[in-house]
Amino acid sequence: MRLSAVRVVFLAALSALSALLLVGCGGGDAVPELDTEAMAQLTGSVAYRERIALRMDSVITVRLSDVSRMDVPAILIAEETIEARGKSIPVPYTLNYDPSRIEQRNTYAVRAEIRDGNGKLLWTTDTMIPVLTRGAPSDGVDIMLVRTGG
Repeated sequence: MRLSAVRVVFLAALSALSALLLVGCGGGDAVPELDTEAMAQLTGSVAYRERIALRMDSVITVRLSDVSRMDVPAILIAEETIEARGKSIPVPYTLNYDPSRIEQRNTYAVRAEIRDGNGKLLWTTDTMIPVLTRGAPSDGVDIMLVRTGG
């Protein structure tokens, strides 16, 4: 009988905590959709110098990151994944990001990679490409990739 009373108290406390969390989250409403009008865009293209066709199963990933702090991983701001499916180089990209996450005193960079359908890295960025702040562009940012050992 004592175990049952403990269970009842535990479940009541858990229910009360859940209710408080829901109130704190706006009454349990669904996550609001992104306000696309409030979003900014970073545009450009991804390419490589070699005259090699892009594999049909290739996946291109472009990332915008805050690279301000040394000795810590970059903070991902935005990412776009593009399936090759017959596209040819250069491949255009558009990264939608929340401009409120951008601090003018910080440094941001864009990078890209191309992997085959099995996830093997084929091409990647080998230099930092600054964007958005400190006079760096936000439009027409071309990313030149280098071939990996694979």
